[in-house]
Amino acid sequence: MNHFILLCVSALLVVSCAKQSYWEASPAEKSTAAETRILNVNDGEWTHLSEDITLFRELERLNFQNNVLQELPEFINKIQKLKRINVAGNALEALPQTLGMLADLKELNISNNNFSSLPKSVLDLPNLEVLDLRNNNFSDLPQELSNLKQLNAIYIGGNNFTGEQRKIFRKWLPYTKIILRSDKRK
Repeated sequence: MNHFILLCVSALLVVSCAKQSYWEASPAEKSTAAETRILNVNDGEWTHLSEDITLFRELERLNFQNNVLQELPEFINKIQKLKRINVAGNALEALPQTLGMLADLKELNISNNNFSSLPKSVLDLPNLEVLDLRNNNFSDLPQELSNLKQLNAIYIGGNNFTGEQRKIFRKWLPYTKIILRSDKRK
């Protein structure tokens, strides 16, 4: 009986460890973190980012696509030089409010996730130029998107927008390209 209980507890530990997998910088990545401008952590099984990400103070591009990321950490705002974030193809439903503190952020790709409403932190990004919302569960967007004066392209295909809504978006964003297709051409 005791062996059976031990086996069950061991199996539960393995399952719970498998559910949360934190990406941490390797020793080689840590040694070059201060000079790194682009970090690609794609096509893995990572559910979370460790605070190691803050070692990359000069980071301009964070590509963390096609993982199983469940959240973008609050401390993402400590990487002040970020210009592009690509977290497409994960399991995200929300973004931290601190994302809005990234004043230099120009491109944000949150496509192919589980968003149903636009995170308010996106509306605080004054220099955002490209916003990719494709293939989520959006059925509406806030009119405050029109306050993003630098926004020149927004990808909205593969969501639940009606034709009438798309017309309204065009009125709100007269100088922004609204791309309806659900796949981005190369």
